[in-house]
Amino acid sequence: MLTYNMDVTPESVWKRTTPSEAELAQPYYCTEAGVFYAQQHFSTARTDKESYLLFYTLRGAGLIEQGESHVVLGTGQALLLNCRTPQSYCTAPGQSCWHHYWVHLDGAGVAAMEPLLLPGKKLTPVQLTGVKMQEYFEMLLGQMEHSTVDSMVTTGLALHEMLALCARSILAEAETTSARQVILQAAETLDNQREESIEGQIRECTAYAEKNGITIVKHYIDRAISAKTDNRPEFQQMIKDSDKKLFDIVLVWKLDRFARNRYDSARYKTQLKKNGVKLMSATEVISEGPEGIILESVLEGYAEHYSADLSEKVIRGMTENALKGKFTGGAIPFGYIINADHRFEIDPLTAPFVAKTFQRYNDGQTMREIRDWLNEKGVKNQRGGLMTFNVIQHMLSNRRYIGELKYRDVLIPDAIPPIVSVELFNDVQEKMLKNKKAPARRKAEDDYLLTTKLFCGYCGALMFGESGTSRTGEVHRYYKCATAKKHKGCKKKTVRKQWLEDLVVNQTMQLVKDDAAMESIIAKVMELQNKENTNIPLYEKQLRDAESGIQNMLNAIQAGILTSSTKERLEQLEETKRELEARIAEEKLAKPKVTEEFIRFWLLRFRKLDMSLKDQRQALVDTFINAIYLYDDKVLITFNYKEGTQTITFAEAAQAASKGNGSDLDCFTAPQKRQLLIAVFFVLYGNFV
Repeated sequence: MLTYNMDVTPESVWKRTTPSEAELAQPYYCTEAGVFYAQQHFSTARTDKESYLLFYTLRGAGLIEQGESHVVLGTGQALLLNCRTPQSYCTAPGQSCWHHYWVHLDGAGVAAMEPLLLPGKKLTPVQLTGVKMQEYFEMLLGQMEHSTVDSMVTTGLALHEMLALCARSILAEAETTSARQVILQAAETLDNQREESIEGQIRECTAYAEKNGITIVKHYIDRAISAKTDNRPEFQQMIKDSDKKLFDIVLVWKLDRFARNRYDSARYKTQLKKNGVKLMSATEVISEGPEGIILESVLEGYAEHYSADLSEKVIRGMTENALKGKFTGGAIPFGYIINADHRFEIDPLTAPFVAKTFQRYNDGQTMREIRDWLNEKGVKNQRGGLMTFNVIQHMLSNRRYIGELKYRDVLIPDAIPPIVSVELFNDVQEKMLKNKKAPARRKAEDDYLLTTKLFCGYCGALMFGESGTSRTGEVHRYYKCATAKKHKGCKKKTVRKQWLEDLVVNQTMQLVKDDAAMESIIAKVMELQNKENTNIPLYEKQLRDAESGIQNMLNAIQAGILTSSTKERLEQLEETKRELEARIAEEKLAKPKVTEEFIRFWLLRFRKLDMSLKDQRQALVDTFINAIYLYDDKVLITFNYKEGTQTITFAEAAQAASKGNGSDLDCFTAPQKRQLLIAVFFVLYGNFV
């Protein structure tokens, strides 16, 4: 039964949708959502509804009651409600409004999160900061107008992240260290920007080692040093020690802590492998088979797909603000303040120094002289520190000082109050251009598409990109064997970069366009995903054992057997049960299962990519190619599924090129001795991959 008084303003929104069978199979889905500008007499009461209800208050407050529990949900607070028992909610007494978002949601993922968000079935408001929750709700309301795979995935991911935000809030109120750790790990799974302390990394690595029967013999710790640099003494010592056979596993907290880029990662992993040492991650499931790379790509895409969509909507809103002359975020330029309407105003205290800076530079003073003058005057930068050369340089080139406001590709003239004249600004730019020194060029290692994938077919060493300039000034780029470069016995010839990359890309596109091959890959990825998480079955078995032990203890107590040891054992089993339940919830939250429909959608989208764009070529290679073995007369390409091997002789390549423009390789025929080459590949695979 449902009763309500819809005392809301006309701008309120209420949307409904009927989930498809595919949506009902997802961990998170919604049936209706809205934003209510509720007035004083708004109220709702119902006996039951087969869903959960998530509230978020923007302004005012609401009163929510269920059973003997009642809470007031104030500004910036969210709350998850299980609607399967009687409940009621209304504008809180004494409040003139309750401006709030709401969504009815359900699914296995929501049920798994219930113990975290409704501890002991008790209504638990959570305080949230920032605008993320509002952005997610707006995205949901927009997606409810569509019924596509894309909208299904986007909605599911948004609901997932909204609940994770609530879990983070509960973390701050958690009283025990164990509870804090559990919720932190669950919530932060969705946030790749998490920074773990050294001690925290050691703790998690140690726990992983104990669980998997690994003996830790030494810690290699580079404190206060980023993985983005190679200047890591302990790391380099670890690489050297691997040659001494002191250990057979290197355990890291996350793979991104191992090396600064994919080339260094491949180089060091190859070195460890030659020394019989395996690299393992304590927090990431790394599949042994090649299909695991494709699954990893799908899961990354699952998150990236929503992120890109949300980013587009945020950008659209920011663009509208920019067109209105409003502040769109970032650092506030020196000389301005932001008023209550988010508009720029000239700061009477600092703006005169901006005008004098421009005038002094135009009169012939250097940036360093101006910097020293400002510091002598006691002028501080936006962060309260000393003025620097870079601050002055940025100030003199900032077009906001002539009233222009730019957001991405949108330029709005006369959007904000100017501090300097256009004439003075242009004169300064001319002088800066004359004084500007040409920056040194740096070699971009990522210009080489096949880095970390390309191996010498003769010695097994990695091949890397090099370039040289002829007497005519023409730049030549090619791939070279690392062993041959060091003159250590390998005679592998260099190969032109563009020709080889075009060959590999075109052969990979042939695979992507092959329906039978793609269906085989999809089937293998689904099979792998079902086997991927080995922790949950283990935890569930341990949980059953703990529950059985608790029942045995209770039976013993009922039979009159009560000793200090009995009580102690019961407490241990109950603590074990709580820990295992939390771990299972964490694992389920960490990696939601992706449907076959989405895997097919994600993989087949590669058919529509523009292979003239570097980032899209890179995505194709990273996803589908496991390794490439280059000989002087042929190239062997191994794809990320067990039967995926393609060999192209250079004679075939030359013949194909003679029939066209040299880049259309669609006419390549299958090699005559394919089965023999496959057998050879698996021997090589064990040695080099």
